[in-house]
Amino acid sequence: MFLNFPYKLKGKFALALSSGAAHGLAHIGVLKILEKYNIKIDILAGSSVGSIIGALWAEGYSSEDIYKIAKEFSWKKIAKLTLPHKGLLSIKGLEDMIKEYIPHNSFEGLSKKFGCVATSLQSEKPKYFTEGNLSKAICASCAIPVVFKPVKINNEFFIDGGFIENVPAPLARNMGADSVLGVRLNKYYKLSKKPDNMIKIVLHTMKIMSPAGRFSNYIDRGDVVITPVIEEIDYDGLSRIDKLLKIGKKAAKEKLKNYNGKYFIKKTR
Repeated sequence: MFLNFPYKLKGKFALALSSGAAHGLAHIGVLKILEKYNIKIDILAGSSVGSIIGALWAEGYSSEDIYKIAKEFSWKKIAKLTLPHKGLLSIKGLEDMIKEYIPHNSFEGLSKKFGCVATSLQSEKPKYFTEGNLSKAICASCAIPVVFKPVKINNEFFIDGGFIENVPAPLARNMGADSVLGVRLNKYYKLSKKPDNMIKIVLHTMKIMSPAGRFSNYIDRGDVVITPVIEEIDYDGLSRIDKLLKIGKKAAKEKLKNYNGKYFIKKTR
């Protein structure tokens, strides 16, 4: 969306981190630039992988801390093979990882106000989690359909939040944000010529079929949106963390160079 400039960041300022599987490692680069510019974030909202990065930052980990944690990420640690019932993999490994780094395991215990979004299979609508069991809510937000088993919370089943709310700017506003800085990861990515595994195929199918993709022009992604240019790294490319970090930093620098502490002073998409 185009803004009327100079655009002032009003009241409570939120950061909304999008879904994007391994592409979410670019979020860490964005956080590094926000720290460098000393931009105060009051509210954090995350969808899918954005919920993992957002929760760690809300807990008080620095971008460098999160980078070191992410270097240990692997699909083997996050996922556990199960019998093919509802999904091929259990996301229990991710739940254990969140508990390891955030032992209190609650939204209420975080240093910053944080929420994440998942998609309800019953209502087919987004579900906002802002209180209670943190690791379970993050797993619900990250449960890629077909790949992972849906996550059950209070007798309701949930899948990946990015299916309906890719950049969770609406969640951030629901949590009280007056201005939202969104980070969108999937704008430039196209499926590789050789989609050689299930994760690549399912994630690209989600991008094509989800409301977040089909109604792109009508979706709230924030008042200012950072769009890292990720074109050649596949969704399963966790090993490309250093490249993704640089891409995130570059995109954030480009956007935030127009920021003078209170105003964005040029036209920003």
